[in-house]
Amino acid sequence: MNIKKIFAGIMAVCVIGGVMPSVDMVSDNAVITANAEDYTEGKYESLTYKNYGDHIEISGCDKSATEVVIPAEIEGLPVASIGDSAFNGCKTLTSTVIPDSITSIGKSAFWQCEKLTSVNIQENITIIDNGVFYSCKSLESITIPDGVTSIGNFAFEGCESLTSIIIPNGVTSIGNSAFDNCNSLTSITIPDSVTEIASYAFKRCKSLESITIPDGVTIINEETFSNCNNMTSVTLPESLKKIGLNAFSACVGLTSITIPDSVTDIESGAFGRCETLTSIIIPESVKKIGSTAFAYCADLTSITIMNPECEISDTSSTISNGYDDDNKNHYYNGTIYG
Repeated sequence: MNIKKIFAGIMAVCVIGGVMPSVDMVSDNAVITANAEDYTEGKYESLTYKNYGDHIEISGCDKSATEVVIPAEIEGLPVASIGDSAFNGCKTLTSTVIPDSITSIGKSAFWQCEKLTSVNIQENITIIDNGVFYSCKSLESITIPDGVTSIGNFAFEGCESLTSIIIPNGVTSIGNSAFDNCNSLTSITIPDSVTEIASYAFKRCKSLESITIPDGVTIINEETFSNCNNMTSVTLPESLKKIGLNAFSACVGLTSITIPDSVTDIESGAFGRCETLTSIIIPESVKKIGSTAFAYCADLTSITIMNPECEISDTSSTISNGYDDDNKNHYYNGTIYG
């Protein structure tokens, strides 16, 4: 049967049923799909943009650009946003100036801009979106505006040169892997407004020495601070209920920690491989200690468990400070009080 007749039949059925096929079924040169917001595209110096009639969105940039100043206006319209992945992979970009007119920066906007050393974020920005500065390896410092309320997943992951950051009061959530592998980060201020710190948020921050987790945070999620090798001090809030899977695993510099009376659950691997931890008191509120919670804690010689009904995982690795290579077993050479 003739292919054109088959396609005509399909079109007729779709029209009768009130449904039109997607544009890419009809043409390889479709401009805008149905229900999409109309725009025209243009170019300004090294930038490409979308003109929506009442505002401009920066949509792309010449991959060879080194310094970019984003104008406040193009074609007499305000430049209001930087679109998703607009500067993605601009590996020669060293700096950019963002005007006050910008109110949003899209996902992965500066993804893997490996030579970007500085960027200013204006006060109108309220969200640091997912992956915005992912793997910006040369980014040394950044100021997060006071109006920001959330920091997205992977927002600063792999920013290896970032040494310090202040999170403003008003931020309520820090996303998955937000600062993962920021291995030059020595200090960070987390305000009391933060109530949620997601999994892996500060994983592999190998230079981070201390952290204070604000009141309001109820869960330290999976591997939130794992492999923070130089961390020696952690302050946990009275609001804390659960210390999650591998939350502080391999924090080899952590010598002591106070677990607040509010905690009910210490999950598997929570303090595993905290090799310099010498003693710990588990408060009466704790009802469950998971397997490997204190495994490979080489210097741990004293642990006090205040709740006589606490459920302790029945494995040799739950509390251990050594490993028998011949018998392939964990062992604990110390005192358990309780």
